[in-house]
Amino acid sequence: MLQTQLITDTSQFERLMLGWDALLEASARPHIHHTHEWQLQWWTQFGVGRDLRIGVVENSGLPLGIVPLFLETRRGGPLGMIRWRTGAFLGLNLVDSADIVTNGSPEASAAAVDLLMNMEGWHELDLRHFVTGSKTPEIIQKRVAPFGLGSTLERIDGSPFLPLSGSFDAYLTTLGTNWRQDSARQQRRLQKDVGAVELDVRHQVTPHDLQMLRDLAQRRRDAGDERRCPLLEPARMAFIQSLCEPFNDRGWWQLALLKVGGSIAAYHLGFQMKGTFFCWSVAHDPDFSKYSPGKILMRLHIEHCFQTGMQEFDFMAGEEGYKSHWTDVRRDNQALRIKRKNWRLKLADLWAKARSHS
Repeated sequence: MLQTQLITDTSQFERLMLGWDALLEASARPHIHHTHEWQLQWWTQFGVGRDLRIGVVENSGLPLGIVPLFLETRRGGPLGMIRWRTGAFLGLNLVDSADIVTNGSPEASAAAVDLLMNMEGWHELDLRHFVTGSKTPEIIQKRVAPFGLGSTLERIDGSPFLPLSGSFDAYLTTLGTNWRQDSARQQRRLQKDVGAVELDVRHQVTPHDLQMLRDLAQRRRDAGDERRCPLLEPARMAFIQSLCEPFNDRGWWQLALLKVGGSIAAYHLGFQMKGTFFCWSVAHDPDFSKYSPGKILMRLHIEHCFQTGMQEFDFMAGEEGYKSHWTDVRRDNQALRIKRKNWRLKLADLWAKARSHS
């Protein structure tokens, strides 16, 4: 018989690690953002002012389903006078994928959803970053009616990815002659003008490495490139630094460097898990811009992933133009919002609608 418990303090959260990651390891497509380490570090850094609410479905003490949630107070209406309590997935604003973690059984999934629906303290659920293939939104929407709840599901953005099937040479032929030849031509120019071009792939990352990458991204920003880089945001930089040791221990880092004459011309900072590379942050040194170092690194890194038996190159959330040059496949990210009948939310919605028409 399944049992449930609600975890509300960090010490209990910490003790969930073994059961949590074992559950994730058994899932069809584990995502780095679903790991206990990522979620715990997020809570440690961003949990102030929020209340932990992790639901656990168990059988004889063994976790079969985990609902990684927190509650926070949100405000709306005139001068923010209307307040309500919202439940959201841990990792908010620092994940591309969020979901209930289960062993895949219908019983565990249903029990986890029921635990979520029956959880006290929330007026609405704002559940973001379900990805294509997740069954959770469908299960939730089928079960909200008996609880007297309303729900909406909408697309947020897309996550392009490249399945690494077949050979790299066969993949190259799909890119188009001009794109393929330009990348190789730029690499030859770079090697002739500056020095030897090499790909350096590392699986251990230190705070010093991250600072080096941040400095490179800052040089790109100073040169007038306004593209967002998480390493230039102090809170995100501190967060990713906190993952150095736990991710080194698990072998989850992958840092790809394009080196030219010993200098770093571009980088891909990301994570590897069960055959997938998750490309989290990219940047290049503006001194090498005329050689398209980002394009060269992408070709060499994808080739490396093919050669080392990786199964997928995940470009992660966001539909920046450069990604479409390398793949035309994507997963959609969706947000599911569920509301309990409550005068606070009704007033806040009416106020928001009035403001939008004023």
